[in-house]
Amino acid sequence: MKPFPVYPGPDLGITWGPHATRFRVWAPGADALEVRIFQHDIGGEPFRVLPMRRGDQGTWPAPA
Repeated sequence: MKPFPVYPGPDLGITWGPHATRFRVWAPGADALEVRIFQHDIGGEPFRVLPMRRGDQGTWPAPA
């Protein structure tokens, strides 16, 4: 049996910094991903859409 793939990095999810917030998702089977940022928590259209690019080891980073 093949071992289940994993990403061992500590940088998945949202990483906040004083000058930028970074997003990284582990989705090795994805064809495309984007981060949608909304002004309000329910409904409406996103005011910013950040396309993510395929990164190392099946991760998808997007700086904001």
